[in-house]
Amino acid sequence: MSHILTTGKSLDLLADPVPWAPIFNGGYPILVCDDNTVPRYMESVDGLVDDRLSATFRDLQYLTSMMNRSGRDGPRIRDVDYQTFFHSIQYRLLQLRAQLDNILGECLRLAMLAYLTTTFQIGGQRATYPYLASKFRECCCGIEVSSPLIGNLKLWFLMVGAITAFDSSEPWLQQSWTSDVPNLSWHEARYRLNEVMWIGNLHEMPAKLAFDKLNSYRTDSERSSTSPSEQPPTVT
Repeated sequence: MSHILTTGKSLDLLADPVPWAPIFNGGYPILVCDDNTVPRYMESVDGLVDDRLSATFRDLQYLTSMMNRSGRDGPRIRDVDYQTFFHSIQYRLLQLRAQLDNILGECLRLAMLAYLTTTFQIGGQRATYPYLASKFRECCCGIEVSSPLIGNLKLWFLMVGAITAFDSSEPWLQQSWTSDVPNLSWHEARYRLNEVMWIGNLHEMPAKLAFDKLNSYRTDSERSSTSPSEQPPTVT
């Protein structure tokens, strides 16, 4: 699978039949947060993207919710179950390549693939997937924020990219962060990320570092735009 994400070249294994039926039945999962906020359902993308992608998105949300609850207020996920869920979701996402008819769906597909790579990071070192990073960057640049839901998704795209595929110093990322993401505290941003999907103990540290760095560029940009222009010397 990593070969495809690195080079974009398909392998014979993708010729196998794909079971598109959701792993987890039911509606959208309940949001899991570390604080005492009122429980609510996680974001739905039903009707916005291909039904197969929407069902896969919901499965990944369920898996995320299970991982957040595992060992805390729910049973631990058995390794064999986790591997089954992980590979089913990843395989479906890879099969949807070149089958989606809008940029939001393709950006969501790529973001989910990038998100899945974080679960196998070793020693905090992220793997590099040039093809995935290139396509994900291209899609992120084409997403316009037209509603609160798209705003949440764009925040999630940029943060997932910042901890998996992008460098926070990339000018396009700084520009997109400044123009498309409101000036939020980390607590507010983390809640919005959880509304999409977020694995707290896995993503917290790298995401907070990326968030602070991107916000520092926002501060520098705002300071530059509001600084008084140089005045000509007064003639006496």
